[in-house]
Amino acid sequence: MRKLFPVRIRLFMLDVTRFTGLIMLLIEALFLSERFPMVFRDVLRNHAGLREACLIFFLTAPQIFDLALPIACLVAVYRAVLQMREGREFLVMGAAGMGPSGLLAPCASLAFAAAIMSFLVAGIVNPLALYAQRVVLFNAESLALTGGAATGQFYILKKGVVFAPAAHEKTVFPGQKRHLFIYEPRGDSCVKIVLAGSARSTGRETGGILPLFFDNVSWRIFDIERNAVTSAFCPAEAESFITADRRIRLADLLSFEPRGFDGSELTSPELLYASAGSEPPDLTGQNRILAGRLGRMLLCMIAPALACAAVCLSSRHMQYVALPLACGGLMLLDLSSEWLIHAGVSLHEGEVMGALLLVTGLGCGFLIFLTWRLQNALFRPQFGRA
Repeated sequence: MRKLFPVRIRLFMLDVTRFTGLIMLLIEALFLSERFPMVFRDVLRNHAGLREACLIFFLTAPQIFDLALPIACLVAVYRAVLQMREGREFLVMGAAGMGPSGLLAPCASLAFAAAIMSFLVAGIVNPLALYAQRVVLFNAESLALTGGAATGQFYILKKGVVFAPAAHEKTVFPGQKRHLFIYEPRGDSCVKIVLAGSARSTGRETGGILPLFFDNVSWRIFDIERNAVTSAFCPAEAESFITADRRIRLADLLSFEPRGFDGSELTSPELLYASAGSEPPDLTGQNRILAGRLGRMLLCMIAPALACAAVCLSSRHMQYVALPLACGGLMLLDLSSEWLIHAGVSLHEGEVMGALLLVTGLGCGFLIFLTWRLQNALFRPQFGRA
């Protein structure tokens, strides 16, 4: 009989893994359906196509992973353990000498595996996906600016206004090829008007700056107050370029911040390296992001123990209440960790992370002790006659 324990434990872990994946798919589907209006709005605003829209949806999926994974683990472990209890498998294993430790050990393995998965996805994959979303939208908008969109588009910039006509309007004046109109105020009365045939980008983005070259450029400075160009404060200037000789920063036309400007696009190793290289007196924004990821990772550690405790409390009177209470307790822990992170402004990030580890350790210890005290309810079926 004891030789069958490892086989059944492996089947238990396989069942939990499979059911966790199904729940994750359900949560991701609900999340993406809720995010559809926002993604659709960004796609239209940046003149992106169907391929870019599908890519944005794919890159949006990791955002909910760190919260969905502990919930899925909790529900999957609860279902698998409850099914084994009501199927009298635990009753047979207990009669053969298996105690609660035989169940808690595989649950601990699942918790560590889920925590590592949370670290990889929330700490590495999701930050890179957030940056990739901005790159996709930026490329779509820059393509609409340089290649033309379905309709004419005004771009309100910090230093002026750019109008890019529709793509089908570019053949109206084939001899001039003045497809881009750029309006740049210069001082109180001077205005610089730039006309360009086309624009193209060369090179790669460096520090948020991507070089943009204009073909067939012609520009002139006007005095809009005196309708003349003879003022000493607004001299007459005009120049034309036939080839790509005019270099303008694309950041002056389209805003594109470098990766990690707010910390959410930095991976956890990068945040750890940045935190180790500085000595902030309090919990900075980037350290808050790192602590939040750690808190979600620790939820994966406590979810299986919470599921086992919920199974112990599941009886005929509590069969519809135990699982919702366990999920509510998990969300309460998540809210408590968020409150602790934002309340620890005057603390060092090491102290806040230590507090999160302490709370998680105490919570796991309490749940393991509760499972050990209620082990009779864990091994004996509660919904029917034993």
